[in-house]
Amino acid sequence: MPVMEISFKDLEKLVKKPLPRKSDALWDIFSNLKSEVENIEGDNLKIELTDTNRPDLWCVEGFARSLKTIISSGKVPDYYAKSSNSTVVVGKGINKVRPFIATAVLKNVKLNDEMIKQIMQFSERLDTTVGRKRAKTSIGIYNHHMIKFPVHYKLVSPKTKFVPLGFSEKMTMLDILEKHPKGVEYGHILKGLKKYPVLVDSKGKILSMPPIINSNDLGRVTEKTRELFVEVTGTHKEAVKYVLNNIVLAFADRGATVHSSTINYNSRKERTPDLSNQRMQVEVSEINRVTGLKMKSKEIVPLLSKMGYGVSRIKESFLDIIIPCYRSDILSEIDVIEDIAIAYGFNNIEPKKLRVPSTGEISDIEKISNTSREILVGAGFQEITSFTLVSKELLLNKMNVKDEDLVEVANPLSQNAEVLRNRILPSTLEVLEKNTHREYPQKIFECGDAVVCNKARTDGTETIRCLCSAIADNDSDFTRIKSVLDVYMNSIGVKYVLKPVKHPSFIDGRTAEIIVDSEKIGIIGEIHPQVLENFKISVPVSVFEIEL
Repeated sequence: MPVMEISFKDLEKLVKKPLPRKSDALWDIFSNLKSEVENIEGDNLKIELTDTNRPDLWCVEGFARSLKTIISSGKVPDYYAKSSNSTVVVGKGINKVRPFIATAVLKNVKLNDEMIKQIMQFSERLDTTVGRKRAKTSIGIYNHHMIKFPVHYKLVSPKTKFVPLGFSEKMTMLDILEKHPKGVEYGHILKGLKKYPVLVDSKGKILSMPPIINSNDLGRVTEKTRELFVEVTGTHKEAVKYVLNNIVLAFADRGATVHSSTINYNSRKERTPDLSNQRMQVEVSEINRVTGLKMKSKEIVPLLSKMGYGVSRIKESFLDIIIPCYRSDILSEIDVIEDIAIAYGFNNIEPKKLRVPSTGEISDIEKISNTSREILVGAGFQEITSFTLVSKELLLNKMNVKDEDLVEVANPLSQNAEVLRNRILPSTLEVLEKNTHREYPQKIFECGDAVVCNKARTDGTETIRCLCSAIADNDSDFTRIKSVLDVYMNSIGVKYVLKPVKHPSFIDGRTAEIIVDSEKIGIIGEIHPQVLENFKISVPVSVFEIEL
């Protein structure tokens, strides 16, 4: 989860009210935004943001924006963009490389060291999460005074030269990808292209080479800069517009005025940013059904105001609500009802006994899962629990696997929630990675769900229950983990055989399939050194994973 480090005084300045300095009191307020106080030291405040669906909270300005309505139940902020003469012309061929761009001009900007620091951190978070490490979206901020419009967004030769940010001499774009730190980090996005995307003004001055690096002249912003030109390029239109909105609103909350730009796609024109609010109708009966409450429409209005919503029409049976432009997480009525329940307070909802027309019974899969937990705890292992949604990099790159059929999320807001895991082993290694500072041996297991592709089923997927056990220690090897598997199988009364197999995540000659009744149910072995290096684990790790 993202951790945001901010100035306590700066937060109070934006909220325009004093805040309690005790963690418990702050915790109660921040819980409305699904956030927790991690630490308070003097003026330094660390906040853990547990809601990955709300990138608008990942900067002090956005956090203060929502915190303000919770404290004072203020109305939804009205944001709008004034017109400007800035135009961006999109060139031919760019649609095959990085097709979308959204831009804005910010005037009356008042920058200081703290604000520049916060905006840089916010941009990095957006680039990493929503932008999928800049592959989906990337952000560029420039000195507006130095740019001669229109700006051209086009493709140029890799031999084109400019001075990249932080350097003093011109470099070709090819050299930038090989020698500049950002080029080395993000150069794979442009790998294989014959021409590279570039933003250049009418005087021929290069603004940037998206998504890699800004130029050192137009792309350098200081505390003296009073007007900014902001652009977001990418491969997903809605994500590009959403990221731009979040950046410009952060400046708007600091007093800057937002001005729109014209994007000329040759066949059509667009104005960005679009700061218009969404509208939705919510049924009062549905709110009461989901929450178990008996509220009237007028009682719901202050709860909506507390969570930052506006209300344009109040009827006995429904409410027409206004959703702020920065709330991209509101996809349906149920999302609004969740916010209403948070504002009401879950602890204030009277608990009632469930009335079901049948007698409950533990399913077979839960019985074997519980038995498996008891056996491994008895063998000295500690249980862990991890998320079913993970990153594609975790399942493929870090495990040395080139390609697999994965169940992907259509439009993930976080890079850490791109796919549903098809096995538990990568999550287990990730836990070991985060605990390398702990004492060894480390003996852990997880009993949880994975999702695999199954074209025979209606939805094309199948959820399976898996058990993964791992030993991380200096003398961890095949023999040691096999002894654990023997204990487990004997305890549940199942006979098995091992069949040698090759797998890119494991060491050759020390890996085997686990066979029960002529059917493969899992794998056992020692993790490959390259995989251990990918996870920054310095001791041998042996594991087994089976389908229960």
